[in-house]
Amino acid sequence: MGRSSWAIILACILGAIFFGMLQRGCGLGADSPVVLVPPESRDTAAQDRVAPSARSSTRFAQPPPRPTARQPADPSRGRGAREAITSQIQRPQTLTPADPAARAEALRRARDEALAQGAAANARANARRNVSRQTEPETSGVPEDSAERTGQIAEAALGQQSTPFFAQPPISRRGVASGRTSNPMQGLNGANADGRSNGPPGQSNGGVLGNGLLVTSGGGGGGPVVPPPNGNGGGGGNGGDPPPSETPNPPGAFTLQSPPNNQTGLGLSPTLTWTRSNNAASYRVEIASDSGFADIVHTATLSGLSYTTPPDILAPGATYHWRVTALRNSGAERVSGESFVFVVLPAPGPFAVTAPASNATQGLVGPVTLAWNDSDGAEAYSLVVATDAALTNTIVAEPALTDTTYTIGVALNEGATYHWRVVATNAVGSRTASPQTAQFRMLGPPGPFTLLTPSDGDDAAFIPVVLTWSPAIDAKEYRVEVATDSGFAQRVVNVVTTQPMRLLTADDIDDGVTYFWRVSAINSLDVRGSTPAVATFTTRPGPGAFALRTPADGATIGLPVSLQWDESPNALAYTVQLATSADFADPIVSEFVIPLLSGGTFFDVPDELLEVGQTYFWRVVAGNEVREREAIVSPFAFTIGVTEYDLNDDGVVDVRDLYAYHALPSPPDLNADGVADDSDRRGLRDAIRDEERAKTTNAPGVVRAVSPTP
Repeated sequence: MGRSSWAIILACILGAIFFGMLQRGCGLGADSPVVLVPPESRDTAAQDRVAPSARSSTRFAQPPPRPTARQPADPSRGRGAREAITSQIQRPQTLTPADPAARAEALRRARDEALAQGAAANARANARRNVSRQTEPETSGVPEDSAERTGQIAEAALGQQSTPFFAQPPISRRGVASGRTSNPMQGLNGANADGRSNGPPGQSNGGVLGNGLLVTSGGGGGGPVVPPPNGNGGGGGNGGDPPPSETPNPPGAFTLQSPPNNQTGLGLSPTLTWTRSNNAASYRVEIASDSGFADIVHTATLSGLSYTTPPDILAPGATYHWRVTALRNSGAERVSGESFVFVVLPAPGPFAVTAPASNATQGLVGPVTLAWNDSDGAEAYSLVVATDAALTNTIVAEPALTDTTYTIGVALNEGATYHWRVVATNAVGSRTASPQTAQFRMLGPPGPFTLLTPSDGDDAAFIPVVLTWSPAIDAKEYRVEVATDSGFAQRVVNVVTTQPMRLLTADDIDDGVTYFWRVSAINSLDVRGSTPAVATFTTRPGPGAFALRTPADGATIGLPVSLQWDESPNALAYTVQLATSADFADPIVSEFVIPLLSGGTFFDVPDELLEVGQTYFWRVVAGNEVREREAIVSPFAFTIGVTEYDLNDDGVVDVRDLYAYHALPSPPDLNADGVADDSDRRGLRDAIRDEERAKTTNAPGVVRAVSPTP
């Protein structure tokens, strides 16, 4: 080897020392996985021909993937790693300038790009390390710093052919060292911080043919020894196999304690407790309305072993499910066994006041006892009694009664009105009784009242007469008095009633009489008279007395028969009855006669209803809107006899007998009713019509002639 060659080698060694110092001076410490290797070139003329813009276009290879933890060694892994690195490495596109200033500028640019590339490589290594830590199980006996180590970063310097260059490998802050650079003939052991080695010497040179500046990270290459000039240096070992991946152990088992499962009647803010879970850093409490925890109403995370639910979360009477999850800082967690169920105490049920009756108008006599229904779920009752409806002027305030009755012990004023309210309460809520505010009034003297009907001075009162008056406040009863004199010496009615009315019938009063009446309201405190103090009324008169006229009682008469009677004063109508018995059990005739329509007080009995030789009874009853009245002497009786209407004795009753009747100097009593009047003529005329009708129908005639009554 000539002198010039040794000079070049010496210059390279000095340059390496210079750039190593420059590397440390620029902030690349022991943690940096990047090494700057200055290339040298004999072909400076060729480098000068490269465009200046290409001098800064050097690209850097990506680090090879880290091997999976705990996998057995594979002889082909070295070759595969070398091929992977070779496929990623891009040879430098610039030649080292001959001018020292230009070389320094190129090295500065290469350094900046190498720093950027190294930062990106570190980020990728950290990402792979984090993934490995999440998937690898915990390994006892290995420190966490050794388990969480970075990927191996190897560096190789590719220089001119047959020009070896050695660079000091950097040491990672995590304790992982890249392999030392091998010479062209022999690879050195790579060593990491936990003392593992990767590959014997001489098995890899990791170098690839290159002529520029290259900074790489990753494992050393494998394969056969490559003599110069095809390579001048390889990467070191890959820092040994990484530690197993860490899989964090879950927290220890634990159980829920209180409230016990299926506990009922809890308040709105129950305290939940559970046992301790080993290795747990915190606990997550979840409360849901369903067993599948799809509807979580509340959740909280804490480090203790109990949790008190906020009072505004739960609803009275609702059912809830709860569970606890133990948590580790590493992210591992464990859920308690089956979830527990609890039921919140329902709010008090509806209820109502019972006594005194709500808004009762009747005054009470003390002491007054208030009462109400029991409210389901109520633990106590609060009671307020006041003199005003707003319950501000209270005279009784009891916040925690356990009974459903309360007797007011304070003095209450006569005639005063009081208002009260009762509210049922328990641990979760309250409910007011219905109505929300009730009232009662204390008894006072009877209040004023007025006589209403009949109006004072009424002179046409119909029997029955209804006496009415307005109710008197606090009146327990009323005394009613009716008399025929204003001094009430001749009382016909003197009764006590609790209702503001009294019915007077014909048993109490008569028609056509003037009466005086008054009412008094009474209670245990006092008696009060009406307004006006006395009133009068006169009843309408009923039918007056009257008598029956014809037929006379006991007479024997012939046909036709006409019943007649005297007129009754004040009568509006008459009822006429005819029967074969005196008790009128089976009347033959029962007719309603109105004189204004019939023309008088009589009734003609149809002949076909009567039989010769039969005795009949008849009566008449007069009536008006007041009452009814029968004739003075009643009933009368009469018998039907045979009457001789053939006055000319020719054996036929016809119109010639009527001529003979009118020719007589004095009309005879033909119907034997004891009176010779026009009824005899009418009877003769009716007999003639009956005879003519009999001839037309070939029926025998009606014999009307009878022997006169002795």
